[in-house]
Amino acid sequence: MEQRPETHWRFPRTWPRRSRTGDTVHHDTGTAGGRLRFAIVAFGHTIAAWQAEALRRVPADLAHVVLRVEVTPPVDRRPPGAGTLLESLDDLYRRRRVARPGRALEQRPLTTVAAGAATVRGTLERTATGRLRLPDDVVEQFRDHACDVALNCTGQQLDGVPPSTLCHGVWEQRVTTADGRPDGDLASAGGLRPRLLHAALVRLAPPGGGGDVLLQDGWLHSVPHSVAGTFDAIHGTTVEWLARTCREVVRWGGVPVRDGVAPQRDDARDGALVTAALRSPLRRLQRLVQAPFWQEDWHIGIVDATVEELFRGGRLGPTRWLDGPSRRYYLADPFALDGDQTILAEAYDHLTRRGHIAAVQANGTGPPVARPVIDAGGHMSYPQLIRSDGEVYCLPETCDQRRATLYRAVRYPDLWEPVAVLVDDFAATDATVFRHDGGWWLLCTDDELGSLTNLHVFHADELTGPWTPHLLNPVKIDVRSSRPAGPPFVVDGRLIRPAQDGSHGYGSAVVFNEITDLSADTFAETPVGRLDPPAHGPYRHGLHTVSPWGDRTLVDGKRKGLSVMNLLGRTRRVVGRTERSAGRR
Repeated sequence: MEQRPETHWRFPRTWPRRSRTGDTVHHDTGTAGGRLRFAIVAFGHTIAAWQAEALRRVPADLAHVVLRVEVTPPVDRRPPGAGTLLESLDDLYRRRRVARPGRALEQRPLTTVAAGAATVRGTLERTATGRLRLPDDVVEQFRDHACDVALNCTGQQLDGVPPSTLCHGVWEQRVTTADGRPDGDLASAGGLRPRLLHAALVRLAPPGGGGDVLLQDGWLHSVPHSVAGTFDAIHGTTVEWLARTCREVVRWGGVPVRDGVAPQRDDARDGALVTAALRSPLRRLQRLVQAPFWQEDWHIGIVDATVEELFRGGRLGPTRWLDGPSRRYYLADPFALDGDQTILAEAYDHLTRRGHIAAVQANGTGPPVARPVIDAGGHMSYPQLIRSDGEVYCLPETCDQRRATLYRAVRYPDLWEPVAVLVDDFAATDATVFRHDGGWWLLCTDDELGSLTNLHVFHADELTGPWTPHLLNPVKIDVRSSRPAGPPFVVDGRLIRPAQDGSHGYGSAVVFNEITDLSADTFAETPVGRLDPPAHGPYRHGLHTVSPWGDRTLVDGKRKGLSVMNLLGRTRRVVGRTERSAGRR
């Protein structure tokens, strides 16, 4: 895997096409068939760009907007002197967006998604508990216009409405940190390390009707030292949720209900917004000073235990770590064939910031000699090896080329030829192929949607294809256990899939998921185990590949430290860009 800055989904100026998404879940009862009738509740006559895009992605045969509700916030009558200066600045930050809002929060006219819809106006009311609610005359308009769903686009948490008014209730999207901090708490984006965030689309509980209902949810992480980048990544990754939920409502006749607790948002003002805005530039400066000298290296480890034993034991045990070929290169993503002593791995060059596939002899002494065996001109990593019909194949990661190309060994391990493009026009990261129930399956992460946060599935009858995307792609959004970390294996009849835990940074640990449902239109898996890097020693900073190798297992470990090589590589790239720019003139 390439040692490069972690990529995050960027909110684009023009939107790429995405495959349909959905889940197999249980549903509340409701009315099936027909189009859903939406009401949009917003402050004034604008909504955020991500909300407009989410509405645009709902097919016209599923839903349409029949009512625009333009509301104004209530007048807070707090006594003079109530609230601190920081709380007042928080209010100013929210309302005037002192910081650059990012593309996701740019405002769009309501008419772009609700042209021709009826319009009503009103003022939100504050309840005795401090919550906001819609006025009764607006709620009556929902009934008069036969609305099925009201979408809360105000960015504030509202109280629900009686079921007799909206058959599918009020929906809103929330984002909280792992410890329950609200989405308005931009402090989660102010640090050098990412923080775990819980995003969810929820249906608000009606008055006296219990808790909010979880419709869609996923776990992501903040973009360090970037408030705008955090919101762009969150809303860009989850923009399909509204369309996904509408498909399920129309197909199943009810609102999808996910297991789990809907995150609760606290809109209390505590000065966190302005505090984060002031702290962010300082942490940017800290990173700017540290980055040129700070380097991460990966090293291959050979564990004297089967992958099944690692899964059951939950720890590495005795491991022989291979030194890197030099300070300029590191070796990662190891794969090998049973009974063969050659390991294929990514050889990453710190100077060029590009990897190629190299062969390493595992039974040698001293620093390993990594000889190049596959180099297609762009970055390559994660060379999964596959045996099929007496042939040996390799599927390396080439996400920068937006394709996954399968290679066949003409003379293993030194000579390879490309035989098929399994997935094209798709930035497949760590594509992993395996056989299951008589068919072929490919699991990967879409690097453009987020380098650690999502899982996509493809299936085929033959290894060389054609490959078909899963009906529910992305089948999972969870930075803690989505990106593949090695081929699946079977333990006691259970299909176990290694995945990366990126919640504490790139390649921090490996999580074992049990795949409990896998077909062309269903997918389900549950985390059932974990493998952390060794607590002591040089390779304690990360672990992101677990590859079976007969009675042994191949892994890779990360270590961090100061290095001049990283500075040289950065200098080389800057000089190269300057020379290319001068040449164009």
